[in-house]
Amino acid sequence: MIASVSFTMRVRLKRINFRRNGGEFFLERKVRIFLELELAKATNNYDYRNKLGNGGFGSVHKGTLEKHKDTVVVWDTMVVVKKPKDVDKSLINKDFQRELEILMKTRCKNVVKLKGICLETKIPSLVYEYIPNGTLFRLIHQNEPTISWEERFKIATEAAHALKHMHSKKICHGNIKSATILLDQNNSVKISDFGTSILMSPKHRHIVATQKEDSSSYIDPEYLITREL
Repeated sequence: MIASVSFTMRVRLKRINFRRNGGEFFLERKVRIFLELELAKATNNYDYRNKLGNGGFGSVHKGTLEKHKDTVVVWDTMVVVKKPKDVDKSLINKDFQRELEILMKTRCKNVVKLKGICLETKIPSLVYEYIPNGTLFRLIHQNEPTISWEERFKIATEAAHALKHMHSKKICHGNIKSATILLDQNNSVKISDFGTSILMSPKHRHIVATQKEDSSSYIDPEYLITREL
C-alpha cells in the first residue's frame, strides 16, 4: 500500500514538473523530450564510472541511448547528460523555452549540439552530443602538449566564431574558459555549457561566474570590475 502511494506521488510530481517546465510548448515544436528513466538507463543510473565532472550547476555524465530495432535493443548514440542540482526554482529563466528552442534548431559547427531535454525533474536535465577529445584545458595542461601555434590560433578563432553566433541569438554564456571548450576528433572547437547560462534569468546570471570565485578557476576580468556578464 505504502509503495503504491509512493509510486503514484512520484508519477504525479513528474507530471507537475513536466507542465511547469513547458512540456506542452516543446511537444508542439517537436523538440526531443527524454524521460527521466531513459537517461538513468543510459548512464547506468548515473554510475560514477560514467561521470565526466562537476560544475556549479550540476554533474555531467556520459551515457549511451538505447535504440530498438526489430524488437532488439541496440545501444546506439553516445550522449552527455547534464544533471542539475536542486537549486532554487526562481533561478529558472521564464523565457528559457524560447531560447532552448532557438538553440536546438540552430546549426553552428562550433557549438555543442543540444539533443534534447528532460522535463520530469524540478530543474530540466540537458542532453548534449558527446565530444570525444575532451577539453582544451586537458590538451593545454597535459604532460607533453602536441598543439602547434597554428592549431592554437584555429581554436581561438573557432571559439570566437561560436561566441559571435551565440550573441547573435542574444545568448550570454557566462562561463567561457578552457574547461568549457571541447575538441572533437579533428581538434575543432565545440563550445559547451551554454545551456546552463540560458536557464538563468538575467538578474541571476552573475551566479554562473561567481560559483567558482573562491577557487583557482578563470573568472572574466571585466566581470570582476563591472559585476555584469
